Amino acid sequence: MKIKSMLGEDRQTQARRITVAAILFAFAAFVFVAVVFRDSLLGQLFFRMTSDVFMDYFNCLFVVSNRDPYSFITMYPPLAELIFYLFSRTISYGMLSCTPPLREEQAPMMSFLLFIAIPIVIMTWVLADYLKTSKPMNRFVILAFFVTTPFLWMLERGNIIIYSLAGIMIFICYYDSDKRWLRELALIGLAFSAGVKLYPAILGLILIRDRRWKEAIRCAIYGIFFIFAPFMAFGGFRSLLSMIDSLKYNSDVLANDGNSYKVNYSYIFNMLGRVWLGRSEEFGWAQTAAYILSALLIVAAFLIGKRWKSILYLTLVMIGFPSFSYTYCLVFILAPFLMYIAGKEKDLKPTDLIYMLMFIAVLAPFPITIGEITTISDVNINTQIIGISLLLITGWGFIDAILDTIATLKNRSKPKPKLRPDRA
Repeated sequence: MKIKSMLGEDRQTQARRITVAAILFAFAAFVFVAVVFRDSLLGQLFFRMTSDVFMDYFNCLFVVSNRDPYSFITMYPPLAELIFYLFSRTISYGMLSCTPPLREEQAPMMSFLLFIAIPIVIMTWVLADYLKTSKPMNRFVILAFFVTTPFLWMLERGNIIIYSLAGIMIFICYYDSDKRWLRELALIGLAFSAGVKLYPAILGLILIRDRRWKEAIRCAIYGIFFIFAPFMAFGGFRSLLSMIDSLKYNSDVLANDGNSYKVNYSYIFNMLGRVWLGRSEEFGWAQTAAYILSALLIVAAFLIGKRWKSILYLTLVMIGFPSFSYTYCLVFILAPFLMYIAGKEKDLKPTDLIYMLMFIAVLAPFPITIGEITTISDVNINTQIIGISLLLITGWGFIDAILDTIATLKNRSKPKPKLRPDRA
């Protein structure tokens, strides 16, 4: 098969397929180098707490098994805790509290495999439906989706965000469906996603941007249900204040710890100051700058014409705004990435190649260095590249939104051509 026929006849298709090919090539190269050098590369991609693999899953099972998770200062919303609780019931109380790690027992490991299999199957299903996988090339998109850096990072942590991502994918894939029940399912998917992780609630602004007022109201109702109804499984609304206190405590602790692999704006500023400028102190203005950037991105999301760009800007807010966001939070960028890949053939501008480079830099698991990262406080090259890419695309997003707004205003101000009498 000729390279040109694989990439497509027009530059629009070529740009999209090059993005997918770069991710797949990076993953293949990563696996090859990891095999050749026997594990020496894995520290560049995964969290360097090797004795606590899948920690976000296994560490939550015992905490939630007594249906009083907030007494352990957990920071997950009640819907996330409810999901953990359901899986904890597949394991005996004696096993949950025993001394040997749960990872050494069959039942917990099988429960973990089921935990990650359910959302992966759901996402595969909706992606196949959205991309129309009767076209062979679209099957590579699904493969690339599951081998990106943040997705692999998320699996290694066993983080509940995989369920939030599944909800967002349902929202993206069925938002504009011709079938009314699928459009309603999209709203439920977004509300469920917000119930699991809270931050995806900001994507509801897309409904307001598109002036879909009734759907926005229904989505808000679904969201309120998913956020508050699960409290009934954990002692009622008395747990609400405990959850708020836990969120504040964990935000303060995790924002100030020495762990690398963070991608929120304030950390990126401080990381660059430490690595590039040799600073030992953090910038006092870093979190304030994160708030300002986030506010500007929300404005840009309403100004820009293309919906996939609006969703990209809002996902950047979800990632950059919090006081801490680990690498797995980058999975939210898979939503605008999917829309970018599956867009119309002729809707890309030459300057949109900037977005293509950003998607590759953030999502592709490049084997950049072979040296092992041995401590969780080390800042690897991958994290630096991702951080710089996020800042660059944030800046370009502002510029792109302004240019797009100016072009729209110019088109509106142009006088409409008068029709000849015989065409009136």
